[in-house]
Amino acid sequence: MSSVTTVEVEAIPPSTEGVPSTGQLCETCTPLVSTLNEQRPGTPSRDSTLLSGVEPYADSDRVFENLSTRIPQSKFHRFVTTCLVINASFVQGTFVIISGRIGSVYGHKNIVVLGGAWFTICSLANGFTGQSYAAFIIMRALTGIGGALIMPNAVSIITTTLPPGKARNLSLALFGGAPALGGGVGGLLAGAFVEFEGGKRWLFVTVLLAYMSFGIFLWYMVSWQELVRHWSALHLTVGLIPFCISAAIGTGLAAFLIPRIAAQYIIAIGVISVLISNILLATMPREQTYWAQVFPAVISVSLCPDFVYTAAQIIASNSVRRKDQGIAGSLIGTLNLYGGSLGLGFAGTVESRINHTHQSHAPLLGYRAALAFGAGISAIALFIDLFFVRMPKDEREGWEDEEDRESAGIALVTATGTSREDAERGVAVSRGAGALN
Repeated sequence: MSSVTTVEVEAIPPSTEGVPSTGQLCETCTPLVSTLNEQRPGTPSRDSTLLSGVEPYADSDRVFENLSTRIPQSKFHRFVTTCLVINASFVQGTFVIISGRIGSVYGHKNIVVLGGAWFTICSLANGFTGQSYAAFIIMRALTGIGGALIMPNAVSIITTTLPPGKARNLSLALFGGAPALGGGVGGLLAGAFVEFEGGKRWLFVTVLLAYMSFGIFLWYMVSWQELVRHWSALHLTVGLIPFCISAAIGTGLAAFLIPRIAAQYIIAIGVISVLISNILLATMPREQTYWAQVFPAVISVSLCPDFVYTAAQIIASNSVRRKDQGIAGSLIGTLNLYGGSLGLGFAGTVESRINHTHQSHAPLLGYRAALAFGAGISAIALFIDLFFVRMPKDEREGWEDEEDRESAGIALVTATGTSREDAERGVAVSRGAGALN
């Protein structure tokens, strides 16, 4: 029988070298964690005043204020930033597990609409939270519920509508790329809305709505003439020649008016033109001569892109420094393209729903409803433009900022190969023009 030798081994405390502590894992919460670890029943902690002055039912903003005074500012700001970043994703990840099943019971389309409405309301409410950290974080977390309701049910709509194959693969690929595109465009528009002054912010909304209405007019004018009146491609092209001529004239007229009247009135001319054009098409009969309503509608709508785009581009470029001109140009271009596609998306939904409900009157009734929707959008744009956009006449000649004038002179040397003396002479002339203005 073998003997067992017992050896006493001195207890060696586990090494903590290289192992992150709780505080290191969440550095922003270190003071709070250490306080909780030191707290013992009946024994007040040496930092028991962490939440001093906060009643059990005090509002959460006071808690944040107390934390901000007890936790070093840099760590507190990281703590708040972390909450802002992760809370919506965390909540969305929690609810996305069950939202697909909810869609199966109540209908995927209904849940997508509910999720979109929820997301919109919570996002809008975020804009009214003021300087309250707690309210902002809570409302942002609630937007995650909307995202959770949308994502799996939108995928389910695609996969149940399209069988396995190229169409489904392409649709899912486009759906996967939509968040990046939407986030980029939304960030650009939101950044511009924050960057520019109040009147210019509303200007961008007006421009977006105007281009939505213009895109609707163009699409349904072509659809009506080709699908209902059976125009050929050549016939349609000839019918658009007045648009090209009138647009060329309108471009020069818009540039002429910029230094003479306030920009909101130039924008208003363009918005009124697309409003009239949509109404003319929405009210015309099935068959009619081109000259009765299509021709005046084409002439009128040609002023919309010229007046709206030219005025908006000049205002945007004149509102930023020389180094930021590319950003200003891309912003207006984004409003142009995004507005056209967004307007057609809404108008197509209106058309399909009307035609589905009144199949005996399709497709004309759907066309009329979509054009009426375009007219309504332009009417909203006109209201915003006249009551909220305030842009004075821009009579400047040359760069106002000294640094911009100097950089313009250097750019002239680089681009044209002129001498430094000639460039400086040009900068001096620009400086003198700026002083006279």
